Amino acid sequence: MVIYKLTLSLIIIMASTLSATAIMQYPNALNRNALQTIQKQNNHDTKTMTVFKANTYSLETVKTMLQYYDPDLAIMTNKETGKLFILHNKNQKETLTNMLKKLNLLPTTIQIDCYIYEINKEFEKELNLINSPFEEGTHVNYNQLSTLTNTLELLDTIKTLEKNGHATLIAHPQFEIENGKSASLIIGEKLPYITTIINTTSTSQSLHHVQTGLDINISGTIISENQIQCNIECNLSNVKLWKSINNNNYPILGSRNITIKTILENEKTTLITQFSNAISKTYHSQNPLLKKIPILKKFTGLKTKKTTQTNLCIILKSSIKKNK
Repeated sequence: MVIYKLTLSLIIIMASTLSATAIMQYPNALNRNALQTIQKQNNHDTKTMTVFKANTYSLETVKTMLQYYDPDLAIMTNKETGKLFILHNKNQKETLTNMLKKLNLLPTTIQIDCYIYEINKEFEKELNLINSPFEEGTHVNYNQLSTLTNTLELLDTIKTLEKNGHATLIAHPQFEIENGKSASLIIGEKLPYITTIINTTSTSQSLHHVQTGLDINISGTIISENQIQCNIECNLSNVKLWKSINNNNYPILGSRNITIKTILENEKTTLITQFSNAISKTYHSQNPLLKKIPILKKFTGLKTKKTTQTNLCIILKSSIKKNK
């Protein structure tokens, strides 16, 4: 009887256990949607970095485009290498990669044609005349190049001056630089000079050189499809005179520097700067008959001041070369 009651109690306990509602489920029994939400949140919070080298557009332009896509992107730039470092969510990797592929074209080059013209302007001025001149003074008239804004007008003026012998093309260097890079060129010559040192026991001579001419440094960055931000540095140096010191002749240099930041239009010609220099000389001529009379010699004749003005003009034409 006791055994029967014990067996019945065990059956009742087991039955109640099997029919009870589960309090805890196994992990693999979690709600599938909840699990996917947690995984997506983990992926969203995971950060990764993408490095991009800008070949066509400026770093600031690419940075602006990326921030327009996602204002929360952390973007650092290195102007020396032309690279952007983009810190973004891991799930943005594919989208950003596709965007950057469209921007990551072959390096674009900028071709800059530099025309350096020497333009001479001569005029004469009659001074303190009593008698009429035998020949009228000459004057070369031409428009001030700095006031010419139209490309065709500028080129036509240069060609007219060149045809009449008042303009000479000194040099036509051509720069082809990668977008954002710079190039330099020196146009001129090194002038030699010798110095002598005399001692009681010996004499020594040394050969020296001084660089003269035009030193140009140009850098260009494409800021739009038809515009180039251009920085130009020009240094013009020449020997003004030779000075004798301790029986040695030393060159005295004159130098002029100019730095220009400007925007060049694609396929257009622009006058960048002019260096001017003027030399004046006075000439005195007389009538051969009156020249023999001392009293009239001082008050008659033709005194003329002749001035030669030289302008060194630098003209640039820029072209964007898109590689395919």
